[in-house]
Amino acid sequence: MRMACQMPSASSAPASSDSAPAGLPKVLLFDLGRVVIRLDMDRTFGIWSAAAGVPASLLASRYAVCERFEAHERGEIDAGAWYQALRARLGIELDDATFDRGWKALLSDVEPSVVAAIRRLRERMPVHAFTNTNVTHRRLMDERYGDTMALFDQVFDSSRLGLRKPEPAAFERVVQTIGLPASEILFLDDLAANVAGARAVGLRAMQVTTADEVLAALAPLLQAADA
Repeated sequence: MRMACQMPSASSAPASSDSAPAGLPKVLLFDLGRVVIRLDMDRTFGIWSAAAGVPASLLASRYAVCERFEAHERGEIDAGAWYQALRARLGIELDDATFDRGWKALLSDVEPSVVAAIRRLRERMPVHAFTNTNVTHRRLMDERYGDTMALFDQVFDSSRLGLRKPEPAAFERVVQTIGLPASEILFLDDLAANVAGARAVGLRAMQVTTADEVLAALAPLLQAADA
């Protein structure tokens, strides 16, 4: 999709991009998968296992993030090349349409409490997203979660950037595009490596693995918004 850093306490000033309370970030940057959008790899393995006639647990044991996966997320190879890599790694022969059906099933529902918090905070400050994803999933996000995706001022997508988290150049590109110092941006992600990568280039970053942890990380900003 664990370390966390302590947020300063909120003040009574509005948490806007122009006049944020002292110590609070001026910009929010969200990972999407497992932070805003739920992922369900069991559904993916279930579809592939049923079609291939092998146990889902076997596919899960063979699946791993690899160079081809990372290349797909940078937009260096297309879906067909990724599915061919899956055939080799998983040891199953499925057509592209079946791989595609299972791959799309990975995306589940949005986290309603997180989306509600984003909706509140975007009236006070810029809110962006930075996701490691691929063309198939990005298109599906826009189609399936259009209202949620529209809440973000910008969605930085690894397959369009040609860079992926936790590469320093990826975060540097995002910070440059946002146009504010990295130290004024709070980044929330579920993976420790991505949090470390963000911190390495100066972003404030917190690892969040549940919706409750996201809300706890945003609590000072939400309190400031209500003041």
